[in-house]
Amino acid sequence: MSRLALLLIATIFPLLPSCMGVYMKENTYKATSESSSINGADVRIALKPMGGATYGSLSAMVVGIGAGKTDGPFIWRVEAEGEEGVHEKLWVNRVTVTTSNTDRSEPLPKEHLDFHSEFKPMKGKDNAGKTFANHQFPGKLEVYPNTDGDITIKANVSVQSNSGVKSDTITFSLIPDSSNGFDSIFIPTEIMNSFGGKDPTEWNW
Repeated sequence: MSRLALLLIATIFPLLPSCMGVYMKENTYKATSESSSINGADVRIALKPMGGATYGSLSAMVVGIGAGKTDGPFIWRVEAEGEEGVHEKLWVNRVTVTTSNTDRSEPLPKEHLDFHSEFKPMKGKDNAGKTFANHQFPGKLEVYPNTDGDITIKANVSVQSNSGVKSDTITFSLIPDSSNGFDSIFIPTEIMNSFGGKDPTEWNW
């Protein structure tokens, strides 16, 4: 990092709140099983709620506090954790989403599946030797925990390693999950972590 960049960060830090916190009422889904193995990679489904609202905030020069709630629809992806030098690419061949309460069964259009994702090294000392790939689907998954109830996502997934390609159909069962929580972020740490390349586990918002 250049001296100019370091000087700029050192100048900005005293002007920023050093910590931000958010009280959240989560209305989301959780998987009933963590992952499945395909070609030696741990494959799972992940969702992030896009709906909801912020309904209050309190801030000062040292601490910022907010509150809000989350709900559907969701951005979503199939993600996999692999091994450096072994796993190369991930792709999804077919996906169908079925809801329990509203009895919907919807296959994802083929144009949302036509790309491969490379495994890339994960950041952090604790992740040495680990790689990560994800297939984030375009658009949003239009499901709502309170309305649609349990959902089932059936996906045929392929993983390419240095020994070849293997495919398997995995059924992900997800159930509504409501909870209250508090997330805190130390802003200087987050800014410093943004240098040094993109984290492959980050979501595309």
